[in-house]
Amino acid sequence: MTALVTNGNATQSELEFQEKLKERIRQGLGDLMPDAVLAGIVARGIEEAFFKPQRRPSPNQWSNPETYPSWLVEYLEKEVRNQVQLAVTEWIAANHAKVTEALDKALAKGLASAVLFSFDNLFRQQMETLQDGLRDQVVRILQGR
Repeated sequence: MTALVTNGNATQSELEFQEKLKERIRQGLGDLMPDAVLAGIVARGIEEAFFKPQRRPSPNQWSNPETYPSWLVEYLEKEVRNQVQLAVTEWIAANHAKVTEALDKALAKGLASAVLFSFDNLFRQQMETLQDGLRDQVVRILQGR
């Protein structure tokens, strides 16, 4: 906790006094509360600290505060991500032949269609313009113009 100093420079004795006072207040409140109330406070504190989504102030005054996953969710995501990444890396290293074969099949089957799809999209507008122009020419020929 921060020191409750008014003049800016706390002496060691002032800091010790403040810590003793804080400890006494903590002990006194704990003695005054029934066990059920104290257990409820602890449960709510744990809920707030570990499970409740975090709300952080927005970087500017015009937007709403940002909501992030709870501390526990963020921690577990980080830890699980590292473990999954390690397991996948180990599996790929152990099954290198299977991965290479699957990759070769996927590229052989999908590469040609991906190239054709790209060309089709690239020239679609020009081909539609050509098609419309040819259709107009055929109509003009049929009408005798």
